[in-house]
Amino acid sequence: MAPKWCRVATLGALISAAVLFVDTQAATAAEVTANDLRAISNALGFLEGLPHGAPVTVGIVYAADVPDAKSDAVQTAATLNAIPGPNQSSFRSDILTVRELAQTAIHLDAVLLLPSTMSQAAAIGDIARRKRLVTISTSPSCIEARCCVLMVRAEERVEIVLDTTMADSVDAQFSSVFKMMVERR
Repeated sequence: MAPKWCRVATLGALISAAVLFVDTQAATAAEVTANDLRAISNALGFLEGLPHGAPVTVGIVYAADVPDAKSDAVQTAATLNAIPGPNQSSFRSDILTVRELAQTAIHLDAVLLLPSTMSQAAAIGDIARRKRLVTISTSPSCIEARCCVLMVRAEERVEIVLDTTMADSVDAQFSSVFKMMVERR
């Protein structure tokens, strides 16, 4: 049997690792990762009508009433702007609250809904249909709430779900190859 000090040190290391694992899981559940954004960029490459070579304008939408949501949006925008866009383009991000999304006159090629916005999913779905916005989220609940055209996340593997009803309601046309590769609902 190992000396007591060794068992205590080992137990301490295990507790530290468990706390780090829980903290990491909680952080990643609420944030959009660079891998998520790269997968989103690739998925947008199959969307017909995006500019070729010109910047793709993406609205990064956050919930104004959620603490730290704006700083998450700023960080997500900076990361997205550093990622190559689809079709030899780049990204240009505009940070918006849900209320600003409803009122903006800015042309948006796509809208990225941060996880903080899912509490306002019904309003977002209405805005998207009215303004014909291609909405994307990393939150699986967006598909059930019918507020996003695409749910894209890259955890252990890339998962893409296309809400065909929502896509039709906003006139989002994706290539037939893309439709065959992704899960459709």
